[in-house]
Amino acid sequence: ARWNEWKADPMSFVFEEDGFAPFLDLWERAGGEWDQLRRDAADGMAGGMAGGVGAPTLVVAHGAFNRALMLQMLDMPMVGWRDDKERFIFDNCECFECEWLPGEPHVERWRRRYPVESAWSTRDFEKQRATGTYLAAGPGGDAYRGI
Repeated sequence: ARWNEWKADPMSFVFEEDGFAPFLDLWERAGGEWDQLRRDAADGMAGGMAGGVGAPTLVVAHGAFNRALMLQMLDMPMVGWRDDKERFIFDNCECFECEWLPGEPHVERWRRRYPVESAWSTRDFEKQRATGTYLAAGPGGDAYRGI
């Protein structure tokens, strides 16, 4: 029964026994991982890596984690996890690539690499697409946008 509740609305699912909210935990863990990836890249650049570029990093995770991670990397709202799932759904261990500028808080562009390769997509494109679709349909205000 709980699995069905989680699948129906993961963003609002909470365990009654202890108040644990799995989606919020997932979102926070993905945000923490993104912070760590940026710190590691900055450390690599400070360490004099060739060309001033940080070392490539491989993240292997479940599809739900990758979706939350990608949305945060793109500076997209939390609600995108639910309302834009077709765009950002990932299979477990699916590979994607992203690029960001040193010192910047968000990626500039991303693409899928495996099992199916896609064209690059920019953060600006993703934000414009969201504004024209699911964000346009939702209630106004910063809380909805996840800002």
